[in-house]
Amino acid sequence: ESYLKESYNKNTIEKPSVIFPKNGGAIFTNKRRIINKKCMVDLNTGFVTPILFDLKYLYDWFLNVDLTQYSVGSALPTINSTKISNFLFPLPPLSTQQKIVEYLESAMEKIKEARELMDSSLEQIKLQRTSILHKAITGQLTEQLESDGDAEELLEEIKAEKEQMIKDKKIKKEKELTKISEEEIPFEIPSNWVWCRLGEVFEIVTGNTPKTADKNNYGKEYMFYKPGDLEQGYFTTHSQEMLSKKGFENSRKLEKKSVLVTCIGATIGKTALIHTIG
Repeated sequence: ESYLKESYNKNTIEKPSVIFPKNGGAIFTNKRRIINKKCMVDLNTGFVTPILFDLKYLYDWFLNVDLTQYSVGSALPTINSTKISNFLFPLPPLSTQQKIVEYLESAMEKIKEARELMDSSLEQIKLQRTSILHKAITGQLTEQLESDGDAEELLEEIKAEKEQMIKDKKIKKEKELTKISEEEIPFEIPSNWVWCRLGEVFEIVTGNTPKTADKNNYGKEYMFYKPGDLEQGYFTTHSQEMLSKKGFENSRKLEKKSVLVTCIGATIGKTALIHTIG
């Protein structure tokens, strides 16, 4: 006995129903919506109308059905009415349906409130993090002691180390950087700190991709970091794609504790700290 009035091949919704995509890529969105008014739908949309049972219960049940498993065709995926009609549907008494719906609505409201609270907490965490970072880079986070030393001396040591690395051909000589003007300085720092250009104290490189046509460049020996891998943030330990020894030798190499920054695409500015060479 059928408990669903299957109106799949018609275009008019006469009574409150649940609609869903039945043709094309939209199937893979797994979207469902409740329609409470009489209306027309196009040929890419299917709908089911309950007979003598709770519409919201139908909707809640339908949310657990993965429509993508029932689609056929690759160029134009589709779901036919026979597959929909053959779904196994758990039908409880009407009063039980209503209790289930009431319980789910209450639970969903609590989940919504919890999510809003979590989002608010995350926003507060972000603000606190920004505040702490600002204090850190302006010298307000820790007490400045004479015994800490002088950053001017440290800068000279770094420059000497870089010069030696250039002589040893470990890094390339870079163009001389312009001196910092007073107008550029964004805020005051402690007297034993010093402003410098990033290129003075770091080796800055851009990545490259080994030839993808040569499959021997790829394997399981070395990390091959891409923008998507930077989602791991401070604890970036692995990459989705890996290189062989040959591919690694043909790439720009990164040491542990290198900072990666996306410099192109939609995630530009995304930053991560890697804990594995690659």
